Amino acid sequence: MTVFLKLIATSALAIVSIQAWANDSSKNLAKPLAPLDLLSGSCWHGQFAGQEKTDTHCFIPIYGGAHILDRHRVDGGEGEYAGSSVYSWNPKEKRIEYVYFDSHGGVSRGWMKKTETGFSFPDETYLAANGMERIISSRWLVSVDKWVQTARENGRIVWQVTYERKPLSDYPELSMQE
Repeated sequence: MTVFLKLIATSALAIVSIQAWANDSSKNLAKPLAPLDLLSGSCWHGQFAGQEKTDTHCFIPIYGGAHILDRHRVDGGEGEYAGSSVYSWNPKEKRIEYVYFDSHGGVSRGWMKKTETGFSFPDETYLAANGMERIISSRWLVSVDKWVQTARENGRIVWQVTYERKPLSDYPELSMQE
């Protein structure tokens, strides 16, 4: 086999492996991640309050449900914006934590807790690529087919989005189902 054919075969195997890893959309989440079960395995599409921008999130169990990948994209704003979060259980702190990476080079780290009506994300620290830091807290009110996210900075609402559940197949580029 020539080097070129070996390279093609290796690349094809890598693509299939990545898709198999990402398409593990079963609901077999690790027990500590069970609070995210309602969001997992679906995409959520919504519009920012008072704006033309929309936001789409797709929540996908990865590594056999040990983590959840949340890929999102904002459309209709000034330029392209997208990001990915990985939610994981921290056994030492006994809480779900996440790391968020955005298409502009920013990174957030934070944690969440389950509430009676959804989730609370206290004081997430976002560090932009230019070194600017923001502290954002948010609440997610979640029901079977609807999710409302309200984000605050310094006690002031900075955005609010109402999402509706959509199948992963509606957003193959975000759900890695291509």
